[in-house]
Amino acid sequence: MASNIEIKARVRDLAVLAGKVEALAGMAGMVREQDDTFFSCPHGRLKLRVEGGKRGKLIFYQRPDAAEIKTSDFLVSECDDANALRALLARAYGEQGRVRKQRRLYRIGVCRVHLDRVERLGDFVEIEVEVDDGAAGTGARQGVADLMSALDIRDADLIDKAYLELLAERAGSGASIALERADQPEALALIEELDAYQMPLYPAESHHGVEVSVLLQPNVAFAVARDESGQAVGCGAVWCVPEYGELKRMYVRPQCRGKGVARALMDFLEDQAKARGCAAMTLETGIHQHEAIALYRRAGYEFCAPFGSYAVDPNSVFMRKPF
Repeated sequence: MASNIEIKARVRDLAVLAGKVEALAGMAGMVREQDDTFFSCPHGRLKLRVEGGKRGKLIFYQRPDAAEIKTSDFLVSECDDANALRALLARAYGEQGRVRKQRRLYRIGVCRVHLDRVERLGDFVEIEVEVDDGAAGTGARQGVADLMSALDIRDADLIDKAYLELLAERAGSGASIALERADQPEALALIEELDAYQMPLYPAESHHGVEVSVLLQPNVAFAVARDESGQAVGCGAVWCVPEYGELKRMYVRPQCRGKGVARALMDFLEDQAKARGCAAMTLETGIHQHEAIALYRRAGYEFCAPFGSYAVDPNSVFMRKPF
């Protein structure tokens, strides 16, 4: 079997990372639309990749589920009729799921770099070096580590799962979550609904929601949750400073509560904070937000003293969760 030394990581800002990669590669990336179908396989992962047309590649691979530089062993076989092979494998082994993405491919020295925009999941980067023996593997690991440093990819950015598993986790809430602009109409509508709900509950001096202009700053990640029809059903943001990420503007429409959307949003925003180097999560919420406070407690948040510029407020609750 052939082997790669590789990593997969979340991307904080795809445009910024693409600029760094293209500067090192000395050229623009090759863009491919990829459609991967996964099948049940007891000894690893088996997928059929199609990049347009009828032809495809059947790929079997084995790699540890670890957020680190790791070895992936693989076999590849090309086929002339991908649709027929997909139907055969689905009948024989069972189809596990499908991953569709746009991939930009680059080469920097011996490293292949993939910038992926995965449908219903977000932006990721892969770095891989193909090796044929242990000695080459040692050098390849150092090469991957050096390129991670050059591209400002941190250990906290690394992920331990395939895209298929990440999509399965996200599907548990029935919602897809992605970074979006806070000044688009659907996001503004969610923020207005949140304000309309909270304004009557607390005096003006106890309202700590940030303006939309703040949500557009580069140190803020704003996410929107959408249902299967594409309708925006929730939003949230994390405002990152060196010491922590602060959860802001968390809101899920009433008809969509109790389905795991809020927890999925929190998990997504915590991943964004980790990727930006935050050591903890913090939040401020109102004393009347009983369901929200219970959710935060279940997610590992504990009550804490006011942080940052906050003062003691009888209408506020402060919470913190270390990573």
